[in-house]
Amino acid sequence: MTAQGEKPRGSWSGFIGFALAAMGSAVGLGNVWRFPYITGKYGGGAFVLVYIGCVLIVGVPIMLAEFLIGRKAQRNAVGAFRALRPRSPWVLTGWLGVLTGFVILSYYSVVGGWVLHYVFLSLRDQFAGGSPEGIAALFRSLEENRLLQVFWHAVFMLLTIIIVAGGVQKGIERGNEVMMPALFLLLCALLVYALQTEGARRGLDFLLSPRWKDLSPTAVLDALGQALFSLSLGMAAMIFLVPALGLALAILAFLLYLTLVVQRHSAVVGIGASVGTVAFVYVVFVYFLEVPIPKGPLGL
Repeated sequence: MTAQGEKPRGSWSGFIGFALAAMGSAVGLGNVWRFPYITGKYGGGAFVLVYIGCVLIVGVPIMLAEFLIGRKAQRNAVGAFRALRPRSPWVLTGWLGVLTGFVILSYYSVVGGWVLHYVFLSLRDQFAGGSPEGIAALFRSLEENRLLQVFWHAVFMLLTIIIVAGGVQKGIERGNEVMMPALFLLLCALLVYALQTEGARRGLDFLLSPRWKDLSPTAVLDALGQALFSLSLGMAAMIFLVPALGLALAILAFLLYLTLVVQRHSAVVGIGASVGTVAFVYVVFVYFLEVPIPKGPLGL
């Protein structure tokens, strides 16, 4: 249902369309490049355990909160908080999500332009047989050519605008049906290639073997930030994506995620995630959604 004079919202054709969009929002530089780097820096497997704990204890409750707010308000990030808590400081949270998305796009679009330039160079076979110094020189030449960077940035933004202007099904969903499987196949090919290189076993040992002495308070903060990146939280992405998904599928999407994550890790972390989830559910339901909670033996 939409307000008078308001255009009807687009909707996903099904769960797969939403899942691909959610993965496309979450998978990026933070997962492909940053996660292996900080994992090796902060203790390998020890950092992975801290990261998993942050996902379950902090990330899952926040994701559930964004799910519920999006489903209840059926609006964008700012409109959702404005509808649920009008004339309150909570509206600033919606604006902060929009600002975060804008800042992320400001540098992702530049990197996206670099990627398009590298695709162009690959098609011209300019990387074959090149030395590390020669390939680094190619990037330096791009870095020094401002007009070339502006050109590829403009091409990337034009492609983005075309996809987004197509709407939910004809734009975002149709684009993800091509790009996300292609990304998956590309990552699988890179994984197979990397495992066949010399020193792959030593690399895996360095990345995954726990080194508790390398953990630090900074590592915990980086693990928390990585958890938010991995779930695409903090920029109101789920508030925007979930309203276009049917209620039953929205519940299924969250429960499926929660079940897979909690059951695959330790009981202690699972219990912590459950406590955090219950707390966030209570706050969101009672404060934002104004669901009456009947009094019971505990006086809740």
